[in-house]
Amino acid sequence: MVKLSDEILNKFIDNELNSHEVADIKEIVDNDSVELKKLQAHSAVHKILNTIDPLPAPSGITARVMSRIALMSKSSKAEDNFIYIILSLFFASIIAVLGYTIFQVNGSGESSAIFINFNSFISSYLAKLDFVKSITSNDQFLLIGASLTFMLLISAYYIFESHKSFKQKLNKNMR
Repeated sequence: MVKLSDEILNKFIDNELNSHEVADIKEIVDNDSVELKKLQAHSAVHKILNTIDPLPAPSGITARVMSRIALMSKSSKAEDNFIYIILSLFFASIIAVLGYTIFQVNGSGESSAIFINFNSFISSYLAKLDFVKSITSNDQFLLIGASLTFMLLISAYYIFESHKSFKQKLNKNMR
């Protein structure tokens, strides 16, 4: 037995179906008392809903909703850019720390074949860049690492505060 969906019954009541579909629904309803009761219930709800007078929307509601949407989209774009910058700094600091540890392991005499090959690969490029060698000296590299860590902590604080203020704005707008 074919079951009629609520959507089909609503279209039948609203006269949105073609003649073949209407004939099929009438045949199903004539042969199935459950579907007939379902159609009668939908018709009763439809009649009751048509008797209710619609309430007018407050004046200027469209302009207020559109302005809030525009405000939220501007703030979310700015927050997205901020997050991308923070993530870029975070990954750059991870790469710097990883590079530092590779050079420290290689310099301690406990290097494996992978580190030796990697070191020869890197040193061929670093030989051309004296500036990079001077930056990676221990004292300067530690200072750069400490600076990156400090920037990462500050960034984490701002991300946390941004998230907290966003939640407050969201809760304020939902009330």
